[in-house]
Amino acid sequence: MVLQGAAGREAAGAILESINDTKLTALLEAALKGEDLGKLDHDVSISLVYLFWEKIQKNAAKYTKQIKNLYNVLNADIRILLVQLVYEQMIRYPNDFKDVIEEWSEWCAARIKKQQERKKGLGFAQ
Repeated sequence: MVLQGAAGREAAGAILESINDTKLTALLEAALKGEDLGKLDHDVSISLVYLFWEKIQKNAAKYTKQIKNLYNVLNADIRILLVQLVYEQMIRYPNDFKDVIEEWSEWCAARIKKQQERKKGLGFAQ
């Protein structure tokens, strides 16, 4: 699990329970389709990641092409959770991800390079 320990699991469970499951599922499906969801609430973003985690556990191959769409709608601080989830699933189920491991790695490397260039442009040390 991305959040470690009993407190993390309890917090994730509480977040999921606090949001209407039907609405959350619909929101996740919209995110996976690449729809513009605007700025999502922090708790909603976390809930989407955990709901996605539950889905990907059951059929990772089905969701490999939709990962980037979900990434794009999440708050920046929650994106880390998604990336950890994806890499964990790639390690656990390499056959399900064989078509996207290289693509995902290149995409992540490009995002890191873009962030480094942005920081350099803003005058932050590397």
